[in-house]
Amino acid sequence: MQTSRDPMEDLTQLRQTVSHLIEDGIGMLTHLPLNPFHRSIPVDVLESATAYQVEAALPGIAPEDLAVLATESTITIQASDRLRRERASGNYIVQERPRGKRERVLTFAKAIDPSQVTSSYQHGVLTVHAPKASTVKATQVPVQVPKRDGTTSAGDNQPMAT
Repeated sequence: MQTSRDPMEDLTQLRQTVSHLIEDGIGMLTHLPLNPFHRSIPVDVLESATAYQVEAALPGIAPEDLAVLATESTITIQASDRLRRERASGNYIVQERPRGKRERVLTFAKAIDPSQVTSSYQHGVLTVHAPKASTVKATQVPVQVPKRDGTTSAGDNQPMAT
């Protein structure tokens, strides 16, 4: 028996992969410290039947410099490396660690419950637990039908049988 797959889930995964490849590719081409594309946050995303778990590598970032924002379809991780001070003497020979503000937006194929999202930060790893929404509610939208006198009325539309 063949199982059905959600094509939107495949498209979302493809979009995230291409986005990450573009960010990484541009970052590899230009090793400038001010390169805005070199500020991505590396993540691992795990999916279970009931939730998503995001693990983001953020070494050296103070917990008060982290923010996690959640909507029904996205998790946004923001980090700022404002504590790193410039060296008083000497010149950098190699400077690869990103500085400044970084952000990563993850879009999920299945809705999450933003009120139930939790996060913790330990040993430079931010872990975000995002439970999937228990139900997705569909709303019947009335179809407006124009009358001959120029006014409109909502039709008595019933859901179509599938």
